[in-house]
Amino acid sequence: MFAKLAQPNRDRRPNERGFTIIELMIATAVLSTIILLVTVLMINVSNLYYKGINQSRAQDNARSIVDDVASHLQLSDHSPSGPVSQTYPQHDVNATTIYAYCIDNIRYSFATGIQMGSTVGDYTLQHILWRDTISSGAGCVPADLTQSNPSATTGGSNGAELVAAKSRLSTFSINPVTSPYVVTVGVAYGDDDLLNNPASTNPLCKGGTGDQFCATARLQVTVTKRLTDNSL
Repeated sequence: MFAKLAQPNRDRRPNERGFTIIELMIATAVLSTIILLVTVLMINVSNLYYKGINQSRAQDNARSIVDDVASHLQLSDHSPSGPVSQTYPQHDVNATTIYAYCIDNIRYSFATGIQMGSTVGDYTLQHILWRDTISSGAGCVPADLTQSNPSATTGGSNGAELVAAKSRLSTFSINPVTSPYVVTVGVAYGDDDLLNNPASTNPLCKGGTGDQFCATARLQVTVTKRLTDNSL
């Protein structure tokens, strides 16, 4: 007798099966959430990074100004003059008031509370803190900061801007008129809408959106005049 051949079982199904639509939707939602969280984290890290860089730049800028003023005060033969004021353009109702301190023949012309490049009245402040050299006996008269070269019309030379771009000088003072001197310098980086009381002597960043583009720094140091022998 012949053995009966086994017939294939056509109803047999493999154990493997694909994902259902619901499972795919859940997996997609989870993946999207993870990507969103990673993106937000990266944005926050990036904002903190740029905030740190701008804060460091503001502090370095304030420190460099203080060091510059202190070095001249220490070796000065006379007490500093100022602050004296002048309006530019003169005799104009929309003139801008500029101030200056003079340490021997070194002149610091400045305007506070205004971002460099801002328009005041009908004129643009192209500089905020301009240091130059004036002739002995020329008198301490502020340079015209509305000009690209403030020294040109006020008898100065070797001029340089001491405040970084997109910044403002919140405060700049030398007190008292005799040694030891207290030098106070404040620098704020950022547009008006990022600062609380941007024209004040101590503005602060508001925080929130755009805070990475705002930074403030304020330094105060005591400077003692060093004895020099002018007979040499």
